[in-house]
Amino acid sequence: MKPDFHSFRHEAMNTWLELSVTNGEAEYVRQAATEAFLEIDRLENILSRFREGSDIDVLNKLASREPVRVTEESWQCLLLALDLELLTEGTFSIAFESLMDAKVEPAGWLEMDEASRTVRFSIADVTVDLGGIGKGYVLDLVDELLVKDWDLDAFMIHSGTSTVLARGDLPPHVGWPASLGADQIPQKLSLKNESLSGSSLAVQDSHILDLKSQSSLETERRTWALASNAAISDALSTTFMLQKAEEIENLCGKRSDLGAFVIDPTWDNPVVAFGSAENRVNTH
Repeated sequence: MKPDFHSFRHEAMNTWLELSVTNGEAEYVRQAATEAFLEIDRLENILSRFREGSDIDVLNKLASREPVRVTEESWQCLLLALDLELLTEGTFSIAFESLMDAKVEPAGWLEMDEASRTVRFSIADVTVDLGGIGKGYVLDLVDELLVKDWDLDAFMIHSGTSTVLARGDLPPHVGWPASLGADQIPQKLSLKNESLSGSSLAVQDSHILDLKSQSSLETERRTWALASNAAISDALSTTFMLQKAEEIENLCGKRSDLGAFVIDPTWDNPVVAFGSAENRVNTH
């Protein structure tokens, strides 16, 4: 018997999000999707620096002068961002623009007091932007909601074209299909209980700043990151845009769930895989 399949779309975080669920009674799944999208809207109001009065908006206005109390959601996101800044040795940072001219160690610009759940910037004129991690972090919280509150165990969430999070299997137990989206080099893989994020200057139509060279990145490289959760894959897909091959290999070697796909016209091979991404793709 062909499994039930339900799909829902929602506009938020300056993109379209899509939730696909296999199995489950239609009305029950619809209610779960509605709550998931309401949660996304709530989190955007907390985490977006463009929302007046959001945690990040208030931090950017006040935290260089005084401690600012934040919500639990922002606190956990900031902790994860600091962990990733340390993991990447400063290549990833949610304050990259502010730190271009600052002489500061990775994660050394942010003071966090757990007892009061307050945050303060240790250097002046810092601006925080969760754009490199926020969408993935929101997907992780929605994933938790759908699993714990709605007992769903097989679904996929897309955040535009940048990040996809897969939970469980698409029957008959083959994972969820994903593509690297390489125009002339089709690369397909299946995802299960993991996330895949992609970065490219052409796709993002934006710039990426390199703290080490203190300049905007110029490259035709395209990168994808595999990780056990969406916040990490979101952050690392951008990180891999900035790193040399040996740096990517070293980073993926730090955790068993980390992987990378890189398409770089200056490299010999059309697609290079690192870490958990090795032997994961096919061209059929």
